Amino acid sequence: MRESIQELLGSYQIRKTKKQKQAFIQWLENHATKHGYEIKKDDYSQDGTNLIVGNPREASLYLTAHYDTPANLFIPIIAGLNPLGFALSQLYLVAIMYFPLLILVWGIGLLNIDPMIIALVQAVMFFGYSLSLLHFVDKVPNKNNANDNTSGVSVLLALLEDLKPGERAEICFVFFDEEEKGLVGSQAFKKNYKVKNTPLINFDCVANGEHLVFVAKKSFRESALGRYFIENKNQYPRLNIVNASTNIYASDQIIFKNSLGVASKKKAPIFGYYFDRIHSHRDTIFDNQNIEDLNVMMKDLLANVSNND
Repeated sequence: MRESIQELLGSYQIRKTKKQKQAFIQWLENHATKHGYEIKKDDYSQDGTNLIVGNPREASLYLTAHYDTPANLFIPIIAGLNPLGFALSQLYLVAIMYFPLLILVWGIGLLNIDPMIIALVQAVMFFGYSLSLLHFVDKVPNKNNANDNTSGVSVLLALLEDLKPGERAEICFVFFDEEEKGLVGSQAFKKNYKVKNTPLINFDCVANGEHLVFVAKKSFRESALGRYFIENKNQYPRLNIVNASTNIYASDQIIFKNSLGVASKKKAPIFGYYFDRIHSHRDTIFDNQNIEDLNVMMKDLLANVSNND
């Protein structure tokens, strides 16, 4: 494992509070300087800062990953990719999170009091519980974020280290902030730099799963970049290309027209591709081979395809 990734995992894996983010940014700035880069801190709000390496207005390709980390839900999230798997995973999450409330509501319903009072109490409990849950999940940082999204940051780190000066000119690296709050950083980036059809490859949760899944929008599939992966799929045995129109991968790339979302997934019958463990203390698995395999694939892409094709 690269020394930089070891340091990232060991000292900067929690990046939720402003103080934690500032510590990471300072470390990343120092590391980037050693490799001949300059990082622009793009403050789009009082609390949000995207980190940009390169010229976003002239770039022919964006390589991105969000660097903020989530709260601890204490319930490992399981997220399916196909519509059925996604729906089942969302039902699972809601059922687990609201199970304690359902028990209390059921118990109150057994009391021998006026049904109107019971209904009122149950309604107050539901809204109070929901508000408390939203507040709670936003305040408690998750201490383990190996996959979500230290892994995506690691892919960008590896590419920053490996690309030669002549290969960097047309590429813009972007570390998005506040993905966990609803893709806030990437939306601000798209608006501020008027991104329309520039291709974007986003890395999120790429370190836990044997399948490297590329979720491609139509514009990306039909571009020279997309055709490269489709035509050379046999060179990369772990590569699986799926359509964004029929697979739900809720990360920063979804708001960009010409985009590819990259993740590592497990696979189960019927349920299809999925990932698990994130947003909990169990997010500890970091398969470094995934990072290096993606590094090779991206360098092959840049060596063989002109971003302007």
